[in-house]
Amino acid sequence: MKNKRKGTIKIFKFLLIGIIGISILGCNPDNPEPNGTLTMKYNVTIDGQNYTWQNTYPENTQASGSGSAYFNSNTPSQGIGNIFATNDGGNQLFTININKQNLNGTGNYSFSSSNFNTNSSNFTITKYSLPSIAIYSNQNSGSINLNVTTFPTSTANASNASNSAILKATFSGTLGNINGGTSNINGSVEVVRI
Repeated sequence: MKNKRKGTIKIFKFLLIGIIGISILGCNPDNPEPNGTLTMKYNVTIDGQNYTWQNTYPENTQASGSGSAYFNSNTPSQGIGNIFATNDGGNQLFTININKQNLNGTGNYSFSSSNFNTNSSNFTITKYSLPSIAIYSNQNSGSINLNVTTFPTSTANASNASNSAILKATFSGTLGNINGGTSNINGSVEVVRI
């Protein structure tokens, strides 16, 4: 009778551990529910000053001024990939806008003043801190590298938000400052393909 009871307790413990394990796997953020939310964010350092932002997709309200996106123009002759992220900071607005011909997969992408016009290579960060504005861009000077480490294989919408719609990238280098000179820039961004 004691051995039967010990066996029953072992089976109960095994089943309990199994149920807990399945529950944990079901909550794995790399395997979200189809109607879940995705994290959008950026972390940027400009000349030693850090700027961070994070939100979820889909946004809480339609009026939200913050968000992120990757989209690709379907113009066959250009095929420009676009990465965009912005906060909703009101008087402290911060945006990242990256456009590059053939930005359509993982890998390294270079941005410099010499390729700004030749192949639609535009890397711009705009920082509004009213009443002042600072714009950092490769249009006039600077050289920055974008390393896309995760590229989305699907698109997201409010009814289908899975991690396969996330683009992750890091970047570093220098960008020309509209106020003169160049600024050291590095950071990371996670955007949602829409």
